[in-house]
Amino acid sequence: MRVAALYDVHGNLPALEAVLAEVDEERVDAIVSGGDVLWGPSQAECMALLRDAGVLFLSGNCERDVLEGRSDSARWCRDRLTREERELVAAWPSTLELGVEGLGRVLVCHASP
Repeated sequence: MRVAALYDVHGNLPALEAVLAEVDEERVDAIVSGGDVLWGPSQAECMALLRDAGVLFLSGNCERDVLEGRSDSARWCRDRLTREERELVAAWPSTLELGVEGLGRVLVCHASP
């Protein structure tokens, strides 16, 4: 299994589009978003693009900060998400295990679990 692990997108749509174009050329078996999709100018668009690509999502600290409205900027980001988007983010797990040939079970997380 070939896995592309994407981290810390922070709502940067042009960068995400460029990375996904390269990932597409590599023909990976799975794409994992390891957290921090949120907190940036195009966070909802980034979420949609990743969902359309069939990405497996994990929650990072920015997702928690935004959902909990821990600061003015986190609340600004939260207020730009629809209820459905907030519910999707709230359901993202903090860890994920994948079976990778040659490695066995691999734990994926945003930071030390």
